[in-house]
Amino acid sequence: SDICQRMCCPKTRRFDLHIVDSANQEIIRIKREFRCCVGCCWFACCAGCSQEVVIESSPGTVIGYVSQECSCWRATYVLKNESGTPVLNIVGATCICDGPYACCCGNKFTIYGTGGSTEIGAVHKKYRGFVAEALTSADAFTIRIPLDLDVRMKAIALGALFLIVSEFFQIHTDLHRFSLPGFCTLLLTTKL
Repeated sequence: SDICQRMCCPKTRRFDLHIVDSANQEIIRIKREFRCCVGCCWFACCAGCSQEVVIESSPGTVIGYVSQECSCWRATYVLKNESGTPVLNIVGATCICDGPYACCCGNKFTIYGTGGSTEIGAVHKKYRGFVAEALTSADAFTIRIPLDLDVRMKAIALGALFLIVSEFFQIHTDLHRFSLPGFCTLLLTTKL
């Protein structure tokens, strides 16, 4: 994304994330287009205001989507396969907290299976303590998903993690700096 979008629209800016393996070969690409009125789950009913990321494995080959769904109270996302069929759902907490006083909040986004009632995983923002939260802009997130989940759905869940981070937790750091944001390194290990 360009500097204007980073300064003026940090939560709604477009981005392209490139995830590489240990040989520096791109294995996953996560793309989001700019949306002008994002942030509130009420506005997700309008297609122009709903957040969505596209996940590609080997650039140009779409393996799935993560779309924000309309909700009156909580952040809700649908993880879809390459044909657009819903496979998993993510439902956020009723209250999302960030910063040094967030120790009371769970900041848990629950991942539900196809039926929508069985919890199969979660995305968490880890609370690092009052001093670390107050004095730094670094955050730690975890994602818990079943080991036997299809590898493409694992990549789509990773895309959902980045969408949640950009929508709920990135605004606090981007508004206070005018330089390029820090880099994030992911180490993905798989069993062959």
